[in-house]
Amino acid sequence: MNYKGYTASVEVDVEAGILFGQVLDINDVITFKAKTVDEARQEFQISIDDYLAFCEELGEEPDKPFSGKLPFRTTPEHHRKIFNVGLPFKILLRCSTQPTLELFFRLNRAILDMRCDRNC
Repeated sequence: MNYKGYTASVEVDVEAGILFGQVLDINDVITFKAKTVDEARQEFQISIDDYLAFCEELGEEPDKPFSGKLPFRTTPEHHRKIFNVGLPFKILLRCSTQPTLELFFRLNRAILDMRCDRNC
């Protein structure tokens, strides 16, 4: 679910007979519960509105979800390598970072899976 730039996940608590939701990608903890999907959506929106009002009341900036922008520093050598990866395909540096990160995450996941297979 999404509302005002915030995203929530919802899980079913079978024993309690409720839906339990939590706002993702922020440091502050915002949770909500409901009995139906429509009610969960409504409670999520109420929770976000309450959170924003509470932050305003305190005079503090609300925590924002991840923007997708990831400024980082690297060595000149790595900078050149990242640039050169995209050069044959005429990919700009800012565009080549995303596929590079996706490949890194896939490889990292594969390595973790192999370790788990050996240890499980």
